[in-house]
Amino acid sequence: MQTRSIHELKCWPQYFAAVRRGEKPFEIRKNDRDFAVGDTVILREFDPDRDDYTGETETRLITSLLSEEQLGVIHGFVVIGFGATRPTDAAPDTPIDTGGVTRDQLADWHALQGANAATRAAAARAMGDRLKVAEAGRAPMLVAADRQHAVAALGEQEAAFHQAAARIIRDDHGVCLASLREFLATDAAQTVLGLPNFRTSPIAHVMRAGGAQIRQKCEAEQAWVIQWLLELVLEHGDSWGEVGQEQMAAARERAARPSADKLSQHMAEHAAAETTH
Repeated sequence: MQTRSIHELKCWPQYFAAVRRGEKPFEIRKNDRDFAVGDTVILREFDPDRDDYTGETETRLITSLLSEEQLGVIHGFVVIGFGATRPTDAAPDTPIDTGGVTRDQLADWHALQGANAATRAAAARAMGDRLKVAEAGRAPMLVAADRQHAVAALGEQEAAFHQAAARIIRDDHGVCLASLREFLATDAAQTVLGLPNFRTSPIAHVMRAGGAQIRQKCEAEQAWVIQWLLELVLEHGDSWGEVGQEQMAAARERAARPSADKLSQHMAEHAAAETTH
């Protein structure tokens, strides 16, 4: 597993605020460390009036790097392009807010990211090809060309990932819906789902007496019984009815057992009392 570096950078308040608002998706820094695509950047807000850090931070993922003078970057500096950190970078117990995103919207987002990554990869590869060839007043820039080709390769990998994710999400969605429709169309599922509450209430009474935790409310009883029976259909197929009868018989037996135990205890106490007399 490849280890990614974490770079902590000082950031002035106005630029920090622009990054936090999403208006500034890059940083221009001295190229004095081994920045790499995939590394994490932690921007720390610095207050010059207090000559101290404020404690505010923003974490970003490096998605692109540009450091060639021919492309407008001053020698010795690098443009660090970044995006939000990946969900997997969050702490394990941190819930990820989906924001109400639907499965189709997620698939569309992956498709768009894949298309954008493919476009960036094609541009980087074209630039790499161009830099390998001498032009008027410029010799071939082989190191820069190799760097652009490496960026292109990463972009192609990113594009393939997002395109595959979009296909998986859409395919899984279709398979799940088809399986659900097929199940709901079966006679057993139709029978269970069509049970009225006056039929589910006696069943719930028996199962509650046997120890099942069912709220004493008509709708709650109906929901519990239907869920229980649907689970039997899924697990046991055509024999779901027989299995259900067996479980209800076991519940009746559990419900009657305390009464029998109390009777036995009472008889034992009575016999003991007779003996002492």
